[in-house]
Amino acid sequence: MDTKIKISLLFALLFAKFIYADSFKLDDFCGKKCPVHFYKDVNFDGRLDKIITHHNQAQRHRHAYDIYEQNEDRKWVLLNAKPFDNIDSQTVFNPKEKTIKTHDSGGSCIYTESTYKITNKIPEPHKIVIADNFDVYGVNVGCTEYTYGNFKKTTDDDGNEKWDKELLSVWRRIK
Repeated sequence: MDTKIKISLLFALLFAKFIYADSFKLDDFCGKKCPVHFYKDVNFDGRLDKIITHHNQAQRHRHAYDIYEQNEDRKWVLLNAKPFDNIDSQTVFNPKEKTIKTHDSGGSCIYTESTYKITNKIPEPHKIVIADNFDVYGVNVGCTEYTYGNFKKTTDDDGNEKWDKELLSVWRRIK
């Protein structure tokens, strides 16, 4: 087989995951040498967003990212609502499902994994998994995962909007 064909096939196989993958992380496009800024549609509106890289500024020395979209006046506007206020190199974007999953880690058991679904350009909480050693009463119960879903937007007595959630499952790790 011709060397050029071999190289072309290898290149196609290596990068097929970027074309056909259901999900991606921003580091898939830049790795450790991420440029200061690049463009990718991460809010699933069909238009490229500007991504500013803050090298080694996220948890565990990962890259943090600011996401900007263009408004009607073609000015770049920072997206600072959840989940866009917490994008790092561990964030998983799924264009097919229009979801964004963020991961906050505080150690081997303490973490939060939040999944947001984009509907009509508005991110809404879809699923949140919280792992901790303590239950809601402060009792050390060992490493336990709490999964929440079925979010509903409500208004409290002061007129502030908030998301009510339902506890879907509890899973305790056995050590």
